[in-house]
Amino acid sequence: MTAAAGVYDNSPANSSGELEVLVKASAALYPGVGIVSDAGYAKVAVLATGLTTLGALKSVKTITGGASDGLVKAVVETSYGPTGLRTYAYANQGDIAQADLPCVVYWTDNVTVQKSSSGASRAGRAFSLDADGRVRIAFDQ
Repeated sequence: MTAAAGVYDNSPANSSGELEVLVKASAALYPGVGIVSDAGYAKVAVLATGLTTLGALKSVKTITGGASDGLVKAVVETSYGPTGLRTYAYANQGDIAQADLPCVVYWTDNVTVQKSSSGASRAGRAFSLDADGRVRIAFDQ
């Protein structure tokens, strides 16, 4: 029995740890904000259930003008880069303490995470708190 040629490919699609994704119309995008997938299009993270975290916004590429889904592409950094795991700092809603770490965190908005999962989508796992109180997280991918 022989393996089917070309069926399995375990090589990374992009070894830089970046994704290029189509953006939902009317999404206000700023570098560093949390990006989620909603019905196949990227948008900024919000307090809502059913969203899948993609990563942090790196840059935006306009494909064509217009107000329809998919006319803009965004480059999103994941937590898995060429040198290993990357973490990103987001504001603490106030319910994440040092004693909670590591813990699963959820989006409150595109720059804030919380420990409570009530009405929220998972952002990733918090590993540390910065001196200014921001939460260091690795995204789930």
